Amino acid sequence: ELDNDTYAAAEKQYLQGNNKQAISGFTGYLAKFPNGISALKANFYLGQLYYADKLEQNAIPNYEYVIDQPKNEFTEQALVRLSETYLKAEQYAK
Repeated sequence: ELDNDTYAAAEKQYLQGNNKQAISGFTGYLAKFPNGISALKANFYLGQLYYADKLEQNAIPNYEYVIDQPKNEFTEQALVRLSETYLKAEQYAK
């Protein structure tokens, strides 16, 4: 039950557009429940928040987590974001 409540509090902030609070909430959730019931969603949404805040490098582990899971509703979008992040990093490296 604590797993669900912790995730729900973070998701509420995400849905309300409170990005800083959502990042804090999802980070806290994943610290307490790295393999929790909602770990897939938490990792994806946290990656999305980092990406939106131009913190693409921070999003890499979250997107990789999503991709490493069995194919799911977030797989394709996580692959696209991760690819964009790697391409952008490669452009700056040259």
